[in-house]
Amino acid sequence: MNKLLVSLSSSFAILGLVVQIISPTTAQAQTSLCHTFNTNLGVNRSLSSDDASALTSDLSTAGFWNTNTPITSYTDAVASAVSGFQEKYASQILVPYGLSYGTGYVGVSTRTELNSLYGCQSAPVTTTTTTQCPTGFTCTPIGQPTTPVCPVGFTCTPIATTQKQLACSSGQAWDAPLDACVGTPTSSNQPTITRISALASPDSQISSGARFAVEGTNFSAPDSVYVGNQLAIVNQESGIEQNGADLIWAVAPSNLASGSNYVTVKNSNGTSNQFTVTVIGSVS
Repeated sequence: MNKLLVSLSSSFAILGLVVQIISPTTAQAQTSLCHTFNTNLGVNRSLSSDDASALTSDLSTAGFWNTNTPITSYTDAVASAVSGFQEKYASQILVPYGLSYGTGYVGVSTRTELNSLYGCQSAPVTTTTTTQCPTGFTCTPIGQPTTPVCPVGFTCTPIATTQKQLACSSGQAWDAPLDACVGTPTSSNQPTITRISALASPDSQISSGARFAVEGTNFSAPDSVYVGNQLAIVNQESGIEQNGADLIWAVAPSNLASGSNYVTVKNSNGTSNQFTVTVIGSVS
């Protein structure tokens, strides 16, 4: 009996040693399962194995990808999933650029949101500091309202509201209670479509699944081309101007219904006008 107790004690001691050795290793492995996106990602761009693995995990967690289908390259399907993620977090990713629909391109704002939600984050460090106001000065903490004081020997007159309104940017309005300009400024570089054409078809006519050209101004790669609310494949962004206009070649979605529709271009400058087109059928 005593031999059995000694044997059990030795076994537990060995097990305890094993636990002490394995636990730190396991904890270290768990803390390393995170990723930070540091480069922009898009169709026809190289995709590292680390970015591909993290994109698979993050888009699956957000509900836009099947975790059993690993991402190996940045395809149109990946771009579509990224667009869904961007529209889910539109206020952080799209709204600051005046966009309503996802672009499918992982730029700065999309990377920031992915890293914020799923990236490697350090525990916040809380510090407490005590600051004294210098002798001879009156200090007001940042963030608290202050009451303007007119200097001695001067008569101060508030700036008229109309003068303040003139200081607001295009697309903004003056809010008297807030005493500030509100709203999102309108970009003067907003893209504009002036012509849609396709091979062997009259202007403003496109075919489902066929290549067509978009002419206009203020196109800036990477541009996203939409037919209605469906993302078209940007086949080529030409640096050569045709008829004095910027030129983009794109391929229309293959499931477009015949009839009236519209084309828009979206980029970092904003969203273009809706250019009306007629879908005349599909490629035979």
